[in-house]
Amino acid sequence: MNNSNGAVREVIESLFEQAATEVFSPIGLGLNSVTLDASICNKQIVGDSVLSVLSAAGNGIKILSSINANFATLQALYPLGDNPTADELRDWCGELNNQLVGAAKNHMLAYDCKVLMGLPTLIQGENLASISSSEACISKRVFLSGEGEIITYLSTIIEPAFTIRDEPDESLTGLTQGGELSFF
Repeated sequence: MNNSNGAVREVIESLFEQAATEVFSPIGLGLNSVTLDASICNKQIVGDSVLSVLSAAGNGIKILSSINANFATLQALYPLGDNPTADELRDWCGELNNQLVGAAKNHMLAYDCKVLMGLPTLIQGENLASISSSEACISKRVFLSGEGEIITYLSTIIEPAFTIRDEPDESLTGLTQGGELSFF
């Protein structure tokens, strides 16, 4: 499948949405809304929040995943105790993004789409916003629970000649699953 009509982007968007649901459902977050063209929407979270940004790239494809959440939401969803520090909440936001991109990367392998992941960059502050390249296609997903919301942005730059498999081949996926370790 080539990207001449945006078909590859549709697959990547679908795989990221599937991965986000897999990562966020166990902590009580459900998908509330999707905006496939978020290039002109307000990307700002009002108040003190954490922004986690993580990149993944391969030959012909660049991906930037952003997660933005306020501290109250992160604290309510934090799995390791009742009184996490601000550092622990920042790490938790970065870990959620790491799990999201890792799960999406594993799904992308079935389409023979290989990317290398970076490490999450974490920013804390008032009224943070995720900003992407003007060349990027940007989508927004809002995940809600009784404790608050987490907003994700997926920015993709896919070269027109970039191709992936037409159908997934699960034998191409990684040998490890989420939560497993692989030693080299």
